[in-house]
This record gives sequence, structure tokens and C-alpha cells, in this order.
Amino acid sequence: MGTVALVLAGRLRARWRALVGLVLLVTLAGGATLGALDAARQTSSAFDRMVARNHSYQLLINPDSGDYDHGLYERIRALPSVERAGLVMGTAALLAGDHTLEAVDNAAATMTVLDGAGYAIERPAVRDGRMPDPGRADEAFVDATFAEAHHLRVGDVIQLKVLDGDGTGAAPDQDRLNAFAFGPTDPTSIVPVHVVGIGSGSDSIAVDEGFQPVGMTLTPAFWAEHRQPAIGFWGALVTLKPGANESAFRHQVQAMFGSGSVVVFQTREVTRVKVERAVEPQVRALELFGAVMALVGLLLVGQALVRHLQVDAEDNPALGALGTTRRQRFAVNLSVVTLVAVSGAIGSVLVAVAVSPLSPVGMARLADPHPGFRADWLLLVPAAVGLVLAIVVVTLIPAWRSAAVARRTVRVRPSALAAWMARSGMSPSAVTGVRFAFESDRGRNAVPVRSTMLAVVGAVAVLVTAITFARSLDHFVQSPPLYGADWQAFATGDSTTQDGDVLLRSAGRALDRAPQVTGYGQLLAGEVTLAGRAVPSFAVTTSAKPITGPTIVDGRAPAGPDEVALGIFTLRDLGLRIGDRVPVAAPEGTAGGVAPPGELRVVGRVVLPGVGTYSGSDKTSLGQGAVFTAAGLRKHSSLAYTKGFVVQTRPGVTFTSLERQLHRTIAMPAGVDWWISVGPGDRPSDVVSLARLHRTPLALAGVLVLLMAGTVANALVVAVRRRRRDLAVLGVLGATRRQVMGTVAWQATAIGVVGLAVGMPLGLIAGREAWTALATSLGVVAPPVVPMLELVAVAIGVLLLINLVSLAPGARAARRRPAVALGSE
Repeated sequence: MGTVALVLAGRLRARWRALVGLVLLVTLAGGATLGALDAARQTSSAFDRMVARNHSYQLLINPDSGDYDHGLYERIRALPSVERAGLVMGTAALLAGDHTLEAVDNAAATMTVLDGAGYAIERPAVRDGRMPDPGRADEAFVDATFAEAHHLRVGDVIQLKVLDGDGTGAAPDQDRLNAFAFGPTDPTSIVPVHVVGIGSGSDSIAVDEGFQPVGMTLTPAFWAEHRQPAIGFWGALVTLKPGANESAFRHQVQAMFGSGSVVVFQTREVTRVKVERAVEPQVRALELFGAVMALVGLLLVGQALVRHLQVDAEDNPALGALGTTRRQRFAVNLSVVTLVAVSGAIGSVLVAVAVSPLSPVGMARLADPHPGFRADWLLLVPAAVGLVLAIVVVTLIPAWRSAAVARRTVRVRPSALAAWMARSGMSPSAVTGVRFAFESDRGRNAVPVRSTMLAVVGAVAVLVTAITFARSLDHFVQSPPLYGADWQAFATGDSTTQDGDVLLRSAGRALDRAPQVTGYGQLLAGEVTLAGRAVPSFAVTTSAKPITGPTIVDGRAPAGPDEVALGIFTLRDLGLRIGDRVPVAAPEGTAGGVAPPGELRVVGRVVLPGVGTYSGSDKTSLGQGAVFTAAGLRKHSSLAYTKGFVVQTRPGVTFTSLERQLHRTIAMPAGVDWWISVGPGDRPSDVVSLARLHRTPLALAGVLVLLMAGTVANALVVAVRRRRRDLAVLGVLGATRRQVMGTVAWQATAIGVVGLAVGMPLGLIAGREAWTALATSLGVVAPPVVPMLELVAVAIGVLLLINLVSLAPGARAARRRPAVALGSE
């Protein structure tokens, strides 16, 4: 053992700089791997950690009955199955300033939290600042999205226009509400409120377009000071006791409100599934990046360690003469490898902790209850141990071979391509460069040919995979029919008249007359109970210009009131197939004449856009929900809420031109304020999250491209240093500096061509499969796109990058004097 320690100490003293370089290589490759895996884990678990940390609600009870009823809330809270409850109140408070009718309608809601809501239950994830003091009327918590839109920071003061209440929590009458919101007179108070915290609640992580999260949360003290300034909606946040029957609880709550009232529910489980689907692509991208980095890093580290051991083996004859055995020399080699692996693993853990504030990524970042530096020891420690074991296992056989006294004769197979080029009369620079690219040589002259080729192939394959995936993703998010919205425009509006049907009828007549419109219908949203499960649903009414759609994947669209088309996940959850019959419950909360329980026939599988009644309700998503005829939804749902008009237009029609046409032709009573806007249909949260994902795979692939460039640069530098004799011979034979630089450029080009020839087909296959797998998991049929122009750009870019990297090693080789190089051999 003393001999092993003595030899090891000598090697550490003699080659400590090389060992430090190896440790840094392990640290960088391992840190990137552990960082990516940690980011994937943090991203996938962010929402569940938020729910556990913040005591998130299980059900949001959202009565469609206007004024708050304290007795009803107390009865809900007193139900035996309720473990915890809180109260949120819609509050008559807006940002001060002039407001049009459209601006008020589209303003984010302002809520007041009461009875422990926001604190004991559904405490948001605070990203900056703190939660407001419940006893302070001048403090507010602001949603991160709202804060970004209005450029708000902690410490800012917001001027709120507040409509003082009557002390009962009752909503004001329509005339007083109109005057408060946008009327010429302003019977309100202007109140300064301090932003003390910014963050996100569980229902503002995966948000469907058109359903803005609550923008601002005010305190119980604010509610009391302004005499309960209600605006007409409220909700109860409820967590049930373990084992409680959620369906039975829903029936109990609905029974409390009686016939004529509708209660809409939003469930945490539906929200969790939406967030899970939204972050899954980013999680998979990070996991893939971590796996690729692990393989590429292990390949580079293994090759570097093997070359290090080969150089150390030059001392084996002398050590053997001094009496060391092969086992002792093997123990020294293994000790060197283990020291490098352990030191690099520790550095990798430190790197992973250092980059931990960058995760989670995407929308999961909003849900992280503990942003900042973190150390996930349950992941990092096993991963670090695995890193050490992988490096040791990879180098075991080379370490044993390098311990032999007699050096093995390694036959270097000459490059067949270089030989063919020589026979064809190509220039010496080209022949020598190609030979350098494909012949690894041996001993001190060994060059990392295989690891370089594999690194370039891997980087090109990952880059092409990312581009193919991103191009398919862009095509999907820019093609509404692929995600269920088989229409080009969505028209919505409002008026100050209490009879909202006046604007709807007038807008319908205007769409009938509009030459740009080929089809339209009102979009209705509701909820239907199928096989005992509440399913968010929608329908499109028929018109003089009937619309085609929504997007049917299999079967057909419903044609009668007792037919339904379901999303793929709803079909799976209910255990149904096309042609089956499913029980449907009578709609609750309607007064008289409701449809009795019965059965519906499943006639199709459909892709659904994001449609819901309110922000505080469950909504359809790509593969979740049901589609009815308008008559069917009105028959089987207690609420068929009108969302606006979906419109199909002729090619080339813009939203602006159609909106102007409607403004010219809609006829409304004199003195009535109204507005209507035309734009793209609102996208479901799945599509919104996928649109945000666009840059993630490209950014990860970019890191690998930089690694590829570094790998090629290292290989060229090593080749120039270790093939200096060959380059010197070229110089003696009359090669100019330009020809010597050309040799290095030919070597780089040969490496790039091999990387493109092998990596691009692999990347295309992987990208198509990755996108197909994601589309299948989302429940949509969206074929992958082959990005031909991007592939040409990749080929040109890789060759340019590799030749650019070759300039410095080539210039260094050209400056070296042949006599000096030959004299050192």
C-alpha cells in the first residue's frame, strides 16, 4: 500500500494541472446533467409542492346567484365532509382613471379574501414581498401576470376607484354599477393601496386565454372599511376531509341553493391535470437534455481519462524495474480515476445548486413556493454517486491495460477515404486533413477521433430534433383547427343594456349580411354530468350561415340533443368508445321542466378548445370535455352561458376589417353604450403553454452545439500538437502556411460532414417521433413538419462553425517551424 501511495503522490505532483483540467471537465459535464435533471424534477413537482405548502382548495364553489348569502356560506362550511373553508368576494374596485366599457369588461377581477382564504387556505406562492396584513386596509397582493402587464413592483402605490357598499355584501344596482365603472359621474372613493406582495395562486398557473386570473387581492380590513363593496359574485374555497365523497358534496351544495340557482365548481384535480400536461413537454425536454449531456459527457471524460492513463503508462517500464506489480500500478490508475470522479462529482453538485434559481422553467415557475437556491439531496446525492460509479466502470478495462509494462502494439487502420483521395490525385492538404479526421493513432500521438465524431453526431442530431420539434410545434399552435377551434375569428362584446340579447340579435343580423363571413354561431358553455362525473361542455348554435366544426378526429359531430362527442381523455376516464351509451344526469338547479335522467349516445371523438363559463369553473381542454348540439347542451346542462360568436371567414379577411364591418352594421338603441371586438379565438392553457415552450428545446440544443464546438476545437488542438511531426514533414516538402491551415480545415470539414450525414437523419427521426408522442399525449392529431429550409441552414451553419473553430489551431500549426518540430521528436 505504501508503494501505491508513493507512486500516486508522485503522479499528482507531476501532472496536477492535467488532473485539474479533468476535474473541471467532469464538473461541467456533470453539473449540466445534474442541473437539467434537477430542473426537470423541480418543474414537474412545483404545482404539487405549491398545493402542499399553501393548503390549496379542493373545490371552488362559484354560485351563479349574484349577492352573497352569509347563511349559505355558513351552512357549506358546517357540512360534515368539510375540513377547511374560506371566502372570496368580488370587490367593486378598479384602477383609477377613465374606463371604456370594453376596458372594464376585460379588466382583471379584484377580490377580497375573508375567513382565512389566502392565509389558512389557498395561500398564494409569494415571489416578491409578503402577504398583506389582514388588519391593514391599504395593503394588497397582486398577481404576477397583472403586475407584469401594469409594470407594478413591491412598494408601488395603486390608486383604486372604489364603490363603497351598503354593508350587506349586496351588489349595487345596474345604474350605480354603470356610473362607477364608466359613467360620467363617479360616486366613488379614490383610495391609495400599497403593493406589498407579488405572486400566483393555484388557479393562475395554467390559464386559458380569455380567463384572466384575479389581478388583485385585498384584505378583510379593506372590506370592512369600505362597507363591503361587493360587485355581484363570490366563491367558497373548500377542502374536504380525507375519504369524503366529492360527488355527494356537490349534490349537497346544489340542494342548499335550490331550484332556479346554478352552482359552478372548479376542482383542484382538473387544475392539477392541466398544469401537469402544460409542463410535461418542458420536463421531457430537460430530461432528454440531461440524458444526452450524461452520455456525451461520459464519452468525453472517458476518452480524456484514457489518454491521461496512456501517457502515464510511459513510466511503467521504469516502475516495473523498481519492483512494482501490475496490480499496484492498476491501483494507482484506479486511484487517479476515482479522485478525479469524486472531485468532479462534488463540483457537479455545487454547479447544480448554483443554477437551481433558474428552475422551475415555464409556467411551473409561477407555482414554486420556495424560489431561489435549493439543494435536492434526494436527487443530487444518488446522481453524484452514480456519476462516480459510471466514470470508474468506463475506465476499469483501460486502467488495467495501461498498467502493463510491455506496451501493446496497436495497429492503426488507415483511412480508406484518405487512401482513395490520394489515389485520385487530390491535394496533400485534403488527404492529410481527412486522414487526421479518421485515424486516431496511438500512445502519446493518440487523438480523440471517435469521441469527437460521436459528439458532433450527437449535437447535430439533438439540434435537428429540436428544430423539427419546434417547427411542428409552431405549426400546431398557429393552426386553430388542430386544437379544436375550426374557425378563424371570435367576436365578443357587451352593452350597458340589461337585456344582453339585444346586442346578440343585432350582431347575428350583421354577421348574416357580412360578405366576409362564410359561417358563424354562438358559442355556448356549460357543464353536464355524465356517468356521475361533471364534464365541462360546449356547443355552437346553428345560424343562417352554419359553421363547420369543431374538429372531429373520429366518428362524427352530434346531430341531435341526445348525442355527444367526447375528448380522448374523457372517453378513457369514463371507459367509453364511439357507439357506446353513457348515463346523463338531470341538470341541477333549474326551475321546472328539466330533462329527466337518461342516456346519450357517443358519436365521435373530438379535439376541444378551452371553453368555460367563468374563470372560477372547470374548462374544456384539448382532450377533455364534451361537445353537444345547442339544443342538447340547453337540455342537459343547468347553464348554457353565451361566450360570443365563432366566425369562419373568407381567405384574406382581417380581424380589423370584420370588426369595422360589424360596427357599421350593428344597430343598437340610442343612448346605449356597447362594444364589440373581433380577434383570434382564445387558446386553451395546453396550447398557451406549448407556445411558451418554443424556445426551450432550441436553447438546450444550443448548449449542445457550443459543447460540440468546444469538442471539435479540443480535438483540433490535440491533433495539431500530436501530429506536429506530420505537419512538419509537409512543411519540409514545401507546403505553405496556407496549405497547412487548409489541412486543419479539411480535418474540421470531414468531421462536420460525418456529423451531418449521420446526425441529421437521426435527428429527423427523433424529432418526428418526439412530436408524435407529444401530440398523442395531448389527444390531438397533428402531423410533424419537416423543416427543409432550417435543415439546409443547419448544414451550412455547422460547416461554417466548425471551420471557424479550426482557424486558431490552423494558424498555430502554420506558425510552427518544421525544424523545431522535427528536432523535438
